[in-house]
Amino acid sequence: MKTFKQSLQSDSFIVTAELSSQIGPEISDISTQVDVLHGSVAAIQIPEQFSHISAAAACTLIRNTGMDAIPELSGSDRNRIALMSDLLGLRVLGIDTIILSSANSASSSLMSPNWNVSQHELVALVQEMNQDESLSPGEEFLVGVGKGIPGAEPQQHIAE
Repeated sequence: MKTFKQSLQSDSFIVTAELSSQIGPEISDISTQVDVLHGSVAAIQIPEQFSHISAAAACTLIRNTGMDAIPELSGSDRNRIALMSDLLGLRVLGIDTIILSSANSASSSLMSPNWNVSQHELVALVQEMNQDESLSPGEEFLVGVGKGIPGAEPQQHIAE
């Protein structure tokens, strides 16, 4: 399987696609979307609140089809320990590319997110993990950031 990281090292134009979060948690629902995208994109992005299953589980299902998967994480409603656990789990599964978002696009208007860890703090956490000498070289995360919903995290900004 060619990973997204490997695709970036080529001279080709790279396209990714995000799975719809409007499908059910059934493997067949995920497989249908992956089948449509297979061969057309370098990787499939997994929104943070994808179909009520964890990003790690969705990534594993997608990677089992021979496609690379890129999970999205945010600090919404999760503390630093929970985020570190998710990141370590993704790393153990061989997932080396992530998107760190500043907003949870799946939140309803009745439930405002609780920003336990800001996007800036989450990026710093991943950088800290990437510099951990106990990890083998080449296991570092490739990080992308997403801007998210304007106003969802008004006190936190990432320098652009």
